Amino acid sequence: MKTRVLMFAAFIAVVMASCKKSEQEPVEPHAPYTVERAPQWKVNWSSHDEAPDWKVADKDKDITSTMNIIVMPSDNIAEADIMAAFCNDVCVGVCKPKETSFGMRFYLGIYRPKSDNQMIKLAYFDSRNSRIIYWVDEFRFLNDDIKGLASDPYIPNESNKVSGEKVMVFRYSLPEDITVVAGDELALFAGESCRALLLLDPDATTHFVYEVKVPVAGDVEEMYVKYYSASKSKVYKFKSYQFVLNEGTLSAIPLEWAK
Repeated sequence: MKTRVLMFAAFIAVVMASCKKSEQEPVEPHAPYTVERAPQWKVNWSSHDEAPDWKVADKDKDITSTMNIIVMPSDNIAEADIMAAFCNDVCVGVCKPKETSFGMRFYLGIYRPKSDNQMIKLAYFDSRNSRIIYWVDEFRFLNDDIKGLASDPYIPNESNKVSGEKVMVFRYSLPEDITVVAGDELALFAGESCRALLLLDPDATTHFVYEVKVPVAGDVEEMYVKYYSASKSKVYKFKSYQFVLNEGTLSAIPLEWAK
């Protein structure tokens, strides 16, 4: 019995020691740190938005020119959810979901925007999680066009999905001393909030320029990039960058290691 107790105590000690292995960032802010598993970073969608008062103003209703979209932005649509379409921040369509034999669907009618040939942004209020999700530059307005069916709804493009209404295009290239392998991760952060998952291509050539849409909370924000190396089981930081909303698209930034 005493031997079993000692063995059990030793087992508990090993487990506790394993649990105490820190995966937290080091005190030195830019030093790389070892992790036991891939961080699997995810965009921080947590928010507590009130139900939006989206409306199409009478002056923006051109009933002679519309398009329609039957859309399913989520697998778990609720009756209190709302879907809307915007062009240049002007609401050109809004609706609540309807029950169909195939499940809940949004039948979203979109009025012709004042600006021709401009991209449509979709917005979705997720009432269960009190959050608003956007899909920027989703498609162009086409008169009398119909996208989706109740049985085969239009599903917004995942690559256009962002957590903020204000969006910038971030263009970047990787340092030459990085060899990307399967399992590597790259993400953009503002403070502790993950704003965007950045693309990595093991087959990309040196100086290849990536492009991703990034939500910006204010007119000016400081953000930085984290890189997880699967081959080294380490997380590295790149230097921070200033995002200025009024500048629009940033010119391609070669990522540089933080010092």
